[in-house]
Amino acid sequence: MIYSPLEQFEDSMIYPIMLFGIDLSVTDLSLGYIISIIFLSVTNNNLIDTLLVNNDTSDYFDDIVTEIVKEQLGMGYTVFLSQFQDLFLFIFSNNVAGLIPFSSSLTAQIIITGTIALSYNLYIIFLGFYLNGFYYLTIFLPKNLALWLSLIIILIEVFSYLLRSLSLSVRLFANIVAGHALIHVMCFFATHIFFLSVFHAFITSAFLFMLLGLELLIAFIQAYIFCMLVAMYLTEILWL
Repeated sequence: MIYSPLEQFEDSMIYPIMLFGIDLSVTDLSLGYIISIIFLSVTNNNLIDTLLVNNDTSDYFDDIVTEIVKEQLGMGYTVFLSQFQDLFLFIFSNNVAGLIPFSSSLTAQIIITGTIALSYNLYIIFLGFYLNGFYYLTIFLPKNLALWLSLIIILIEVFSYLLRSLSLSVRLFANIVAGHALIHVMCFFATHIFFLSVFHAFITSAFLFMLLGLELLIAFIQAYIFCMLVAMYLTEILWL
């Protein structure tokens, strides 16, 4: 039987639960989401710092997120800092989780990346109206334009604004799925040539480790880009 490299992204049933006609079954996706929420809750309560002797890695990630938020938002960035730290940690940890054998990644599910992107986009819209009132709508109209050109620009700006959620979610989803599927395919071929000789085993192992390192870098970059883009969108409403 030939297995598809996309089978690892299927949401498999773990334990069926039906309550008053509502399907509350535990699946790979729901279990991963619960674990991620628990992990974020633990880190927010600083329990990780008490369990780890050396937390330089977590400090390094915090510094990176702080730099993103500070550079994009400027003064008052601390108000949103914890939100972006949680966002970065959630995306990065789930990106990396998909690299573990026999595991799946939440960020390889378009419904998860779409929900995150749409939630932040709606949050920014509501915050924009709350802070600026209807003046918030001026972001769709550049100044000093002719009337006929203004109508075209407004349509283009509104359309591109609505596509933000789609672009954010698809960018993250596509990169993670492509990377994990590539590792799956390469591992399949590696199992066929690994035992041919010592030379083949060495070359195969070296290639797989290099590929794994590349995917770790991509996992970090995608979390970084997602946070940076959300911060850029947030900047628009804070500095109208």
